[in-house]
Amino acid sequence: MTSTLRAPAFCAKGHYYEMSEVVESSKCKIVDSDGKAIEPNAEADDTYLGMEEYSGACALANERIFYNMQVFNDRLWQVADNTNGYGKFIPLAFVAREAVWTPDQVNAVLGALVTGMRVKWSFFGIMLGLGLIFLGLAIFCGFRYYQHKKHLEQSQEEQLVDPMLMATSEDELREYSGDAPTVAANERTWN
Repeated sequence: MTSTLRAPAFCAKGHYYEMSEVVESSKCKIVDSDGKAIEPNAEADDTYLGMEEYSGACALANERIFYNMQVFNDRLWQVADNTNGYGKFIPLAFVAREAVWTPDQVNAVLGALVTGMRVKWSFFGIMLGLGLIFLGLAIFCGFRYYQHKKHLEQSQEEQLVDPMLMATSEDELREYSGDAPTVAANERTWN
């Protein structure tokens, strides 16, 4: 439409809801069957979606779309007087659609998902509790291992160094062991 009639088409919220005041003179006056002007309001003219919290599925939809044509003055059309250069907005169609899921419909379609999401948090709590228990056990076992290793090293040192032997002189040690045999280098006495 823009190229043939020089009349760009655009969409707006229903009854020009929340449209700038700058184009107030470009809007057409819209009346009901009794001739009373229809005032735009959020409930009747705004588009919004309501999402189901677990799946993200659209459980509520309120669609209000107002299709318009923007017409400027030319030889044929003389409708856009005093519009501050914005032309005149001519309504073409108004779409008002609503869809609402009841809680029963949500449970019928998404019941398993909702149950799974609720069970997920219980499972998460159980796993977190088990994880903390195992972490405590690991710390306890690590501490006990460190103590056992330290005690084992001390007992091995006590076994290697006999205090009675340390108190004796070299002569006394020779009495216990006897003289060592004299062996030349690379000589094997057992052959």
